[in-house]
Amino acid sequence: MQFLHPSFLWALTLTLIPIIIHFLAFRRYKTVYFSNVRFLQYIKRENQRQSRLKQLLILLCRILAISFIVLAFARPFIPGKLNNNASSQIIGIYLDNSFSMQLASENGTSLEEARQKVVSLIDASSDESQFIICSNNNFNSNRGVLNKQEALQQVSTINSCPYTQTINSAINNIKDNIPEKYVSTPKNLFIFSDFQKNTFSKSSINNDSLTHITLVPVNINTSHNLVIDTCWFDSPTRKMGVKEELFVRIINHSKDTYKDLPLQLHINDTLRVKHPITLLPDTTMEVSLKFKNLSSGNQFLKVSIADYPVTFDNNYYLAFHVKDKLQTLIIADKTKLDHTKKGYYFLETLFNRDETIQAKTVAVNQVPYGQLSNYNTIFITNCHSLSSGLINELQTFVNDGGSLVLFPSPKGDIANYNDLLNTLQVSRIATENKQKLQLANINYKGKLFENVFTEEIKNVKLPTINSSIRYYDQSQYPTETLLQYTNQSPAFMVAALPKGKVYLSTFPLDEEYGNFAKHILFVPIIYNIVLNSSENQIICYQLKQNNSITFTPDKEKTNINDLRLKSLSGELEVRPQIRILPGNEVKLDFINQPDADGTYLLKTEQQDVTPIAFNYSREESTPELLSSSEITSLLQKQQTINVDLMTGSLQSFKEQVTSMNNSLALWKFLLIFALIMLCCEAALIRFWK
Repeated sequence: MQFLHPSFLWALTLTLIPIIIHFLAFRRYKTVYFSNVRFLQYIKRENQRQSRLKQLLILLCRILAISFIVLAFARPFIPGKLNNNASSQIIGIYLDNSFSMQLASENGTSLEEARQKVVSLIDASSDESQFIICSNNNFNSNRGVLNKQEALQQVSTINSCPYTQTINSAINNIKDNIPEKYVSTPKNLFIFSDFQKNTFSKSSINNDSLTHITLVPVNINTSHNLVIDTCWFDSPTRKMGVKEELFVRIINHSKDTYKDLPLQLHINDTLRVKHPITLLPDTTMEVSLKFKNLSSGNQFLKVSIADYPVTFDNNYYLAFHVKDKLQTLIIADKTKLDHTKKGYYFLETLFNRDETIQAKTVAVNQVPYGQLSNYNTIFITNCHSLSSGLINELQTFVNDGGSLVLFPSPKGDIANYNDLLNTLQVSRIATENKQKLQLANINYKGKLFENVFTEEIKNVKLPTINSSIRYYDQSQYPTETLLQYTNQSPAFMVAALPKGKVYLSTFPLDEEYGNFAKHILFVPIIYNIVLNSSENQIICYQLKQNNSITFTPDKEKTNINDLRLKSLSGELEVRPQIRILPGNEVKLDFINQPDADGTYLLKTEQQDVTPIAFNYSREESTPELLSSSEITSLLQKQQTINVDLMTGSLQSFKEQVTSMNNSLALWKFLLIFALIMLCCEAALIRFWK
């Protein structure tokens, strides 16, 4: 109970007046004794008791009458739930503005209905109430608590956004934004949401005795949804002029059947593939879209379908860079005669026939150390030894993501080769093996042979190796055997480092050591090594509230401090927070930007660095909403305290909020009680003789 005019309570001192009057007016009887009056003495004592009781009851009626009158002038009232301790009342409001709130409801979209309910709540609150308004992308922590006008203004600016959060996270965010001086005061929190199963069921509401939480589900006309869940390539590298296969996963979250729905692929704003699909109810299907990269440079892809009313997951964006030519360096000992029988000659002959590969051969003593970062693949063929400077540069090359292929010479300096292999922490050379060996097994499941063979080759004579070397099995990284000899020992291996790859051959390419360079296996193995040597590109990112991108820039060409992210439409340009990481990596942090899916370009003033694609999270693509009974059941299982559920239409919500806000005035009841006390006093005086 509270008082509208508590200063009137001092008038309660007026209750002393009837008490004083009572003591002054109360007469003590004087006892006079005379003979034979025993019966009269009994009557006298009885009358004294009754008179004293009567006077006390009259005194009580007068005190209560004065007290009720004074309390009535103080205007006492019992406040409603929204006005508890009105001078410092905090009302926290979370308005879910995720994409699922775009679904239709009785009053437009779900977000609009929730907004109207929030406005009704604010209007019904007292003028002294303070508000904290939170949504998935908007907190007023920098502004502190808001008054009614400020709260209404902020609610009007909340629009749909791609971000989501659990209910418990929303409650904690509101509590975190409550100023310290209000922490110990009662608080009312209202949660307006559609309560999707994937955001509420995994959330556990933690509450305290000072906070009362009201969950307000929004009435939604549950809708079907067709979603492009994800897209991917089986191969990690993109090549120009080579057939690419893009896989698309589509999910039908409905009881409807879709027939001949067009699935479209746009590349650089040009429609390249249109594929009709048929989807049965509640099914998932994967579709393969085939195309060729007709040009080099940045490629921006959009896979799309047409589906309503949920549209945020109708598009899926990808972006990658296709190099004009893959740069390959061949390091060889070119001092030998009859070069047509040497390993580097076979490599040059193969690459000169391919328009997508540009190969250059240099002598081992003329390697341009400063240019190694320009190459995707480096072959070392039959060199006798390597300088310490070259070993260090090769280590940097591999650590930055390059592919190194080693065809060692059995007559070479094994200790020198092992210096390189020890530096790379891969298998070291043990000894030379002068025994003739026959290749026998091909690892058809190896990534290098993907899409090379339609079936396993049988009864085919594989290359013969006249002289080879053996490796210790001491690699610090996963090593895969690609070719084996008849004695099950490895003939050709690949070690996968964190970024780069090291291919280790046990035999040289020179013709005198075997016929591998003239065998049919030579072409697909060498060709695929180069094609798979380009760095793995991240073709898309999921859009989050705080986005991060990590990449390795070309420090000679890229001014890191000038990096910015720009949308292709030119409407958005964001400068990130830049952090330098070990290994020449750079991490870019984008806070609250970008906030729309699509394709972007990371660039400087002088250079386009890399293409970027962002997609909305598919977390809310499943339109499964919790019913009121399911929410109640979950609350009971979680054993939450001070949590209520308020359901109903917009009009019903307004009535409930008005009822919560209405205070119970007590002054009328107090006046009635005062009159009753005065009547009781008059009755006691008149009728009690």
